[in-house]
Amino acid sequence: LVSAALAADMAVARVQERIVQRFRPGQEEVVHYTHALGTLISLGLCAASGHLSVGFEMCINRPLVGGQCLLLAVTAFAGAAQLGKLSGIGPLSAHVTNTVRKAAALPLSFWVFPKPLLLLPHLLGGAAFALGTMITSPLVQGRIRDALGDSLL
Repeated sequence: LVSAALAADMAVARVQERIVQRFRPGQEEVVHYTHALGTLISLGLCAASGHLSVGFEMCINRPLVGGQCLLLAVTAFAGAAQLGKLSGIGPLSAHVTNTVRKAAALPLSFWVFPKPLLLLPHLLGGAAFALGTMITSPLVQGRIRDALGDSLL
């Protein structure tokens, strides 16, 4: 799931970059529509798989879990708002902030939702995260563009 999330994040970042280059929307508009689309896709997948009602029941029966989900949503929103403000300073600071946010989300996830430590899957997940971070860095993207040509990215 982590690898799929990183691949989806990379695809979303690429689509956002193309949309920003073509239509010049504001950062808040891009974040709003990205989160709205992600919410609709998540709700649709959960409803189709039958997990939506189970998830709501669990949040009602175990208020601590519902509170943790609410805390996650509020902090993600606040982080995205701050990221929008940092974009005005420069794209590098926004990119670094976004990467740090993602890197901090992983250990926080393990702290809030404890899981057994499985060495190989966790190492593979960490490697996928590092690879995704390197691939999305502007320096690496520039080198890939130079090597492969802009039409492939």
